[in-house]
Amino acid sequence: MWQLIGLLLLLALVACYWYTRGVRCPVQCDLTNRVAIVTGGTRGIGKETAISLAKNHCRVVIASSRYSEQALQDIKLRSGNDDVVFLQLNLASKQSIEKFVVAFNAKYQRLDILVNNAGLISTDDQNVLTEDGYEIHFGVNFLGHYYLTHLLWGMLEKSDRMRVANLSSIGHNDVKQFDLKHLEKKPEGHAARIYGYCFSKLLMIYMTKLFAKRAEDIAGARVTSVDPGLVRTEITNGLGIYTRLINSVRWLVFVDALMGAQTSLYCVYEEANKLINGGYYAYCRVGKPSEQANSPVFMADTVRLADSLLNINTVDFL
Repeated sequence: MWQLIGLLLLLALVACYWYTRGVRCPVQCDLTNRVAIVTGGTRGIGKETAISLAKNHCRVVIASSRYSEQALQDIKLRSGNDDVVFLQLNLASKQSIEKFVVAFNAKYQRLDILVNNAGLISTDDQNVLTEDGYEIHFGVNFLGHYYLTHLLWGMLEKSDRMRVANLSSIGHNDVKQFDLKHLEKKPEGHAARIYGYCFSKLLMIYMTKLFAKRAEDIAGARVTSVDPGLVRTEITNGLGIYTRLINSVRWLVFVDALMGAQTSLYCVYEEANKLINGGYYAYCRVGKPSEQANSPVFMADTVRLADSLLNINTVDFL
């Protein structure tokens, strides 16, 4: 009996070991002269994404609210590519997003790749609204990226190999009831903030579908949403008991940031005819999003809300 239990435990540990090794992106691509923007590219998944793009000779723009000279130099050193620059971007501020786009357009004449990677889980009951007054997970993780992508679209659609990869999360499955009214409330407590994060990642899937429709008639263009898997990053720090629970298993079942970046890279590197425009990807293959994620009604409600808050018009593309 004990021998059987021991064998099962051993098999479980072996399975966890192979899982945490992750799935490496099976394709590479020469990106010479192409330009990419990676939001949140100074650490975690974003940093590893930037390093890989730079290794493949891409000109990389790190878009982040916090400048890190160490991260910038590390990306250049590890990639062997000095054509990596930092531009300030605060996704919690509409004004900052507009300034970023002006600065980018002044420096570059093209944009081929946009990886909407940045994200957060608020760890402070006092820091729950964006500069513009929106619920912080909705404002940073979704609305900021929505506005950024909209403003950059004119540049993106000129590329003969447009790739937009939007980071979602397996956590979007935890949203069982779609209700935009909760965005009017401040997320108080760790559970509410985690829910806000999961909700924002569901909205990223709707965003992907909307911009995929805008890209339908653009040759070679693909817009995808990405589930990076369970990844060991700093995003879950500061969540009290939830952090302790996560830390107790993270080295057993969570992959590192390099492995977490692989699906984003797959959606950038793979040829257009092998990618589904508007598709949801996990572990470098087509994944299955939640039932909520496939609702055209919820998607339309999300787009209308984003349009009204940003004073833009994208709903006509639905």
